[in-house]
Amino acid sequence: REGADSRLTAVRLQRLVDLGFVFILREKRPVPWGERIVQLETFREKLGHLRVPLSDPILGRWVNVQRKSYASFIEGKKSSLTEEKVRELTALGFVFQAGKKRARDPTTPKKSWEERLGQLKEFKEEYGHCVVPQLFKGYPGLGRWVHKMRDQYKLMKQGKPCVGITAERALRLAEIGFVFENAKHVTMKPRVQPDPLPVELPRVLPSELTASSGHLLELTLDT
Repeated sequence: REGADSRLTAVRLQRLVDLGFVFILREKRPVPWGERIVQLETFREKLGHLRVPLSDPILGRWVNVQRKSYASFIEGKKSSLTEEKVRELTALGFVFQAGKKRARDPTTPKKSWEERLGQLKEFKEEYGHCVVPQLFKGYPGLGRWVHKMRDQYKLMKQGKPCVGITAERALRLAEIGFVFENAKHVTMKPRVQPDPLPVELPRVLPSELTASSGHLLELTLDT
């Protein structure tokens, strides 16, 4: 058995092979996706976050695989992750990028809370929801800001110290449909804007171009 002490030596193994003994290697049963999601939820309930370290005996390696798969997914490369799975992990608060924080480009000014709120409104206008993936390239940093707001909101509800969120700010986020808890059935496809209806210019009769004074008025149309 794998990982267990054995009395079989190389010589004994060879004798068994010569006798026609067939060794059957049992592969480990892959854990279904739904079961992994339950494990993530259990982890979050115990520790209050989903920053799963590689050393975690249950989820460590699996989470590391998902992070690598997500990097391929957002680059358009072959990945085991699908859009539906990414949405499910995002709704749970999954941390797709772990480790040391990247140094911020000093030439890029830091966005204020109001600026981030404005970006979030634009995102919702385009996609119809406020569930922003952490590494969303359309608005760099917006996904991490959204994730931070969720974490800080939970701390505020528990009466713990929090940063960047107040009751007034939470209310403003709620007013635009911010998702503080789990979100499901969202899509990352932009909304299709309908073509504007053609504008018909009114027909103006010569008699209508005459003012009450009897003078002809000039009508100028921009072309």
